[in-house]
Amino acid sequence: MRKLKYLDNAYTEKEKPLTEYPEKLIKHFLKLINFKSGVSTSNKNNKVLDVGCGRGDQLNIFKKLKFDTYGLDLELKNEVANSHNFNQCDFSKDKFPYNDNYFDIIISKSIIEHLYLDGIENFLIEIKRVLKPGGYLIILTPSWEYNFKQFYDEFTHVTPFSKRSLEKCVLGYSFKILSINYFIQLPFIWKFPQLKFFCDFINLIKPPRKWGKVFKWSQDRALLCIAQK
Repeated sequence: MRKLKYLDNAYTEKEKPLTEYPEKLIKHFLKLINFKSGVSTSNKNNKVLDVGCGRGDQLNIFKKLKFDTYGLDLELKNEVANSHNFNQCDFSKDKFPYNDNYFDIIISKSIIEHLYLDGIENFLIEIKRVLKPGGYLIILTPSWEYNFKQFYDEFTHVTPFSKRSLEKCVLGYSFKILSINYFIQLPFIWKFPQLKFFCDFINLIKPPRKWGKVFKWSQDRALLCIAQK
């Protein structure tokens, strides 16, 4: 029997078509941590690591913004390896192939919920080791409070997080949490946060998600944790 290649199935153009969303998301994250570009005050490029980089959508944006880009994932994607510093790694048990205090920013989007508790321990220990003092960790994961009915529709999800449990988890590895909030994955809400009441109303009446992304993402809220070493 052929072994399931998760990345080949999860990151197809059909399942996840290329859009402008990654660029809007990364620029929003950088605004939240007051990064204007990848070039530091000492005129060197800041280093960013994407843990669980998939096909490299986010790394492509960081590279465009002059960051030195590094990616880790379970499986090799040629388009990532050809454009970025890529390493194949099981981040639930492997030591990350980098020196201590190496990265300015580490981002991990929709990864931690795929790990069991022992895997989460290795994941956070290694992130802390390779992140520079004062460096930023950005974690995005589904919110159990808002997504409990759909959480296990993705068969690789194993560990759900509430706002409180994610906070306790990150604090448990001695990171300093700067913010942890429910995150609506709709760029117009980031630009006009006063429109959040519209999403709250949609979440209250719960129309079918298939009506469109506004109806889906108003209900499927994530948790966004920003922390420092």
